[in-house]
Amino acid sequence: MSSENINPKDLKAGPVRHPSLSPVLAIRIEAVRATLAEVCPISREEWLDGFQRDQHPEREIMWWERVARCYTDFTAKEALSLEQKQAAFKVMFGLFSGLQAKDIVAEAAALSESLIDELLAICSQYAQ
Repeated sequence: MSSENINPKDLKAGPVRHPSLSPVLAIRIEAVRATLAEVCPISREEWLDGFQRDQHPEREIMWWERVARCYTDFTAKEALSLEQKQAAFKVMFGLFSGLQAKDIVAEAAALSESLIDELLAICSQYAQ
């Protein structure tokens, strides 16, 4: 089944694999949530629930921390509109998820060519 045939409403949350998370991990999750709150408005409870369902929450938080650092570096350089910040986040999320630049053209539409170049340069610094 191709991804365009999947209805997001049909997706179900996986099982809770970690009934509790360590206090250190919870603090790290909150730091990421706070950093990305304006472009990824998910409640603290939803963030924690997602990590509790993740098979490898430590690895997952490292991924999100990388996205958050990239986002912080990019948005600290100049004043950006919320639309530009949201576009930048979508581009970062896509690139860090393994998409190619050609796959995120629509998400980048709100950004000028110079901002896209800057964003790609910052993302490449955090690529693994």
